[in-house]
Amino acid sequence: MEYIKGILLLAYVVTTLALLIYGLNTCFLVYLFIRKKDEGQSENKAIEAAASAQFEDPENLPIVTTQIPLYNEINVAERVIRAVAGIDYPANRHQIQVLDDSTDETCAIVDAVVENLSQSGHWVEVVRRPNREGYKAGALAAGMEQAKGQYIAIFDSDFVPPADFLRRTLPHL
Repeated sequence: MEYIKGILLLAYVVTTLALLIYGLNTCFLVYLFIRKKDEGQSENKAIEAAASAQFEDPENLPIVTTQIPLYNEINVAERVIRAVAGIDYPANRHQIQVLDDSTDETCAIVDAVVENLSQSGHWVEVVRRPNREGYKAGALAAGMEQAKGQYIAIFDSDFVPPADFLRRTLPHL
């Protein structure tokens, strides 16, 4: 009986020490995070400030292709296409690909929105495939074959990108 009590006491002490070490490690990581937080933010701001000169001359900007894969997403298709078109980036340097595999009324909505945006000067294309082989990943691969951009951004239909997305991310690439 004393032997079992000794084993249980040893297991209790080892477990308690392990939890203590884990807790101290967590406290140390929080301390490092707080100490380095401001340093990282100032680095990001410096990179973005240095890159702002690049955005003053639109012809020096890289071409960016944004892909939006869709499949029967009638409720959100227009919203995401207009949000991507609303990104603050020169229209002639921003190729928008709507990768539409839809089999419902989404096709008509996509065509109407793309026509409207094209008439207002946006570089928007609809890519449709005869089959859904590979599903959305297959649609993205088919779009890559036609992509003109040096950089590719991919947004799912339920995500609305902020207008400054490319201005904030491109300087870090």
